[in-house]
Amino acid sequence: MASFLSDLLGDVRSAPRSSEAERKERERRAAIMKQKEQEKKEREEYKAKVDAELNAFLADESRGLHKFASANGFLRSVVHEAVAERKLISFGFGPDDDRSVVVFKESAKPSDEDIKLMDRSYPYEEALVQLAKTKEERRAAAAAREQEREQEKERAKNVGICSSCRHTHACSPLTHTSQRTSAVSQRERARRINEQEALAAKAPEVSEQYGMVTAAARMDRRTVEDSLRAIKRKKEERTMAEKRQRESHDDPATTAAPAPGATPAPATPAPAAPA
Repeated sequence: MASFLSDLLGDVRSAPRSSEAERKERERRAAIMKQKEQEKKEREEYKAKVDAELNAFLADESRGLHKFASANGFLRSVVHEAVAERKLISFGFGPDDDRSVVVFKESAKPSDEDIKLMDRSYPYEEALVQLAKTKEERRAAAAAREQEREQEKERAKNVGICSSCRHTHACSPLTHTSQRTSAVSQRERARRINEQEALAAKAPEVSEQYGMVTAAARMDRRTVEDSLRAIKRKKEERTMAEKRQRESHDDPATTAAPAPGATPAPATPAPAAPA
């Protein structure tokens, strides 16, 4: 009996003891399980509260939206799930630390454009105020653009027909220029020629010492029509000169008859015949 007890005590003394790390790991797992159970309980309680509010909201036909109290992301996900089950529409409004879910019925839901324009980082009431300001700014900008288009049309009546798109409007200089009427073009060209002639008259005379010519003196102030007429006249003069030269070579009288009063050239003696 004494040997049996000694052996038993020896086995107990030799049994391995759990380390400190294993003890902390067990405590961590126990805390996680406790937290999960607490979250599950909190989720079930909040889900029951959300269901009650949504059922009351659906039963009241006079209401088009319902705003839940601000909650964290975990509880907001419960609201979105309950809303999806009832085929309603929900959006979150407010900053991240104080965000709430607003639920809309199908008849009262905002348009897609309004949702895009809304700054949902604000609470819902402030977001509606910001939406109204944004719409007003857009309407003012649209009215300004329409007024600018009307002014462009009025200016186009005085500009003429566009040379690129052939429509009567004032084209942007970045795309294409506008072609003025012929009378306006003629007056503009005459004005520029007069300005160039005035500048040339004020320019200094040609320097005889250095043989230099000013830029204004070298400037060709002829119009395109004048240049074409000058080229045609030179071509006709060259053609007439060539024609006269050919006629003078073909006429033998002009080459054989000596001029009056000229001394005839001495005759060249013929070579003597061989004896």
